[in-house]
Amino acid sequence: MTTVLVRLAVPSPVEVAGRPAWCGPDEVPAVGKLEWQPYAHEHAETPQDRTVLAAAFAVPLVAGEVSVDVEPGYWWVREGIISGRQRRLVLVPDAPTADYGALVQVDPATLEPSVDAVPAWTAATAA
Repeated sequence: MTTVLVRLAVPSPVEVAGRPAWCGPDEVPAVGKLEWQPYAHEHAETPQDRTVLAAAFAVPLVAGEVSVDVEPGYWWVREGIISGRQRRLVLVPDAPTADYGALVQVDPATLEPSVDAVPAWTAATAA
């Protein structure tokens, strides 16, 4: 089991007093939830011969933070705070703890690290 520490912030137009130390001066803790679903599924060879999808679960952010205990491996994660955000596939390491921001995003087709994990709009505005 790996404990993943999640800390998410969003931009703020003004500096906010009393914000957590991990937030920047122009940020506030995000509000919302993260939805987690294992990438793998099981094939049950029974008279009904079916595929059993792994159960998804949601965890709420509390002041922008949450710790999530998950098995090492590939996980779909959807950040429920960002409008229009697609889910992303990440690799959770076999370690006691991991930082959410440091999880490697992988390509679902190859399960290899994504060549460009930066959204196209971010890359375009940075150019």
